[in-house]
Amino acid sequence: MPSDLIFDLEVDVVVDRGSRPWREQTHHVRLAVADRPSLLRAEIEARNLAAWMVWGVRGDMVTSVRIVGAVL
Repeated sequence: MPSDLIFDLEVDVVVDRGSRPWREQTHHVRLAVADRPSLLRAEIEARNLAAWMVWGVRGDMVTSVRIVGAVL
């Protein structure tokens, strides 16, 4: 029976790339990822999904994605 893994992530995005210094904002994302054969695959999918969710909507460019917490 498959279960979901819940990830809490922080995504840093640059809001205005034309100005120096760049203005970065941090957004918190909580999402569920279907259980994978390895935990590394689930972490990679969570990071990619969080970056995709924030990119373009909240800022111009994603600079980093950090996993803050996980519920297995």
